[in-house]
Amino acid sequence: MMIASHIKPWAKANNQERLDSDNGLWLCVLHDALFENFRGAVPLGAKKACP
Repeated sequence: MMIASHIKPWAKANNQERLDSDNGLWLCVLHDALFENFRGAVPLGAKKACP
């Protein structure tokens, strides 16, 4: 099963960001849960997860 997940949370997004097709990911249930729980642990655009 796939879930549409917002990259920038809907509650924190402005109207333009909410409608932006680049503000979403299709994820399986497991990866969606990981993404929701650890959002911000690795900044988007980071070249590596560890220093």
